[in-house]
Amino acid sequence: MFEEFVPLFRGPAAHFGADEYYQSKELWKRFFNEMAAHLRSLGKQPRAWGGFTRLSPTGDTTGFDPDVVINS
Repeated sequence: MFEEFVPLFRGPAAHFGADEYYQSKELWKRFFNEMAAHLRSLGKQPRAWGGFTRLSPTGDTTGFDPDVVINS
């Protein structure tokens, strides 16, 4: 889907949501990181919904791609 629609947007960023993914923390982290890498491969800066409390209630964001812009 992203391959088809991302080229239609001229801006530097693309948003992949990520706030409605409710699997285990490890599966969610994998999804988050894979989507970020995929959008970068398409030439876009990845953005996601959420906050640091959603990423980790304890504040530990270890393992999450640190270069994703978070819209909270």
